[in-house]
Amino acid sequence: MAIVIREVSDADITQTCNIEHAAYNPNGPMPSTLFPGPFPPNSREMRVEQIISMRKNDPTAQYLKAVDDETGEQIAFAKWHTYTTPEAVASAPMRPIPSAPGVNVEACKAFFGGLVTKKKEIMGIKPHLCMYCFQFD
Repeated sequence: MAIVIREVSDADITQTCNIEHAAYNPNGPMPSTLFPGPFPPNSREMRVEQIISMRKNDPTAQYLKAVDDETGEQIAFAKWHTYTTPEAVASAPMRPIPSAPGVNVEACKAFFGGLVTKKKEIMGIKPHLCMYCFQFD
């Protein structure tokens, strides 16, 4: 099996959100502390639009996907931000804390807020990359 790295299209983001939705399904095999549900009927579509908007409007963000060349299936998705100057780091928006219906806001504040705090503590305003990866089985 060869794995091919490709740029992400809006359709790929839809597939990523479908998989993300299945992973955080409150009725699935692993109940989620961060996202226990229930979710509104249009939550997946709202998430797709949110990520598409971020991709189009944030010049620091890059998106790639890994595809199984044999099956054509997307097996991983990565998003990262490139901050090349201290000014770019200082002006970057904070990572948003999820707060939509179906979200455990307090747990998300503790988890994601802790990540933001630790990143600031370690990186300060030094130029750096910040990466988020998702792998699918």
